[in-house]
Amino acid sequence: MKTIGQVIEQIFFESGLSMREFSSQIGYSRQYIYDLFKDKDKDGTVRKIQLDTLKQICDRTNYDLGRLLQETGYIKNDETKINIDMEQEKLLQLFNKLDNNNKNNVIGYINGLLESQIDNK
Repeated sequence: MKTIGQVIEQIFFESGLSMREFSSQIGYSRQYIYDLFKDKDKDGTVRKIQLDTLKQICDRTNYDLGRLLQETGYIKNDETKINIDMEQEKLLQLFNKLDNNNKNNVIGYINGLLESQIDNK
């Protein structure tokens, strides 16, 4: 199980952005983001991060908040979820980076492919 700081750091690395670009994208200072990577404050107490902060980071990086909470153990994995392979996971990650308009375009494109596939049978 990962800490919240580890997941936020993972989100940063997966974004491929510089720290300046990443901090601008999510709306927090670079120093605050570095602080979020750490799991404890200077006095050694466990760092508490507001849910609104996590939501903003996830919303602005297209990272699923539910996934973050599952990876950190705050909510349990849904037992009914199906297993997906690495290729499918990569597709989902790329899809989640799209804005809503482009997501709808992709869904429309896939539906068109499926219809033409059915027509060709």
